Amino acid sequence: MTLTEFSAAIRDTGLMGMAEAKKVFNLVQQQQEDKGVEQDAAAYDDDNLMTFAEFLSGVARIGMWKYGGAGGSLGLKISKAVEVICSLYSEADVADNGENAESVSDVTGSMHL
Repeated sequence: MTLTEFSAAIRDTGLMGMAEAKKVFNLVQQQQEDKGVEQDAAAYDDDNLMTFAEFLSGVARIGMWKYGGAGGSLGLKISKAVEVICSLYSEADVADNGENAESVSDVTGSMHL
């Protein structure tokens, strides 16, 4: 998933704006670099793809930011963010009146996360 795709998807959920989503994308990319995953100078351009692990880390960060003051466990905060993101894909399935509908796993499985 590219920077633009991630930012637009997060914006479309209403969890945060594109500028904040881009910061999350860059933070998880930087986190991988800090763990010894080598990245070149173009690491933060739109051609760089977010791995699935980075996507999950980004969702966790968003959940903690969005629901940080709401109380509850870490798992609950992350779960809320995942639910909102998954609802975006569920709504896309309903938009075509069920024709050619895919499950969330089918949609996310075909993404380059």
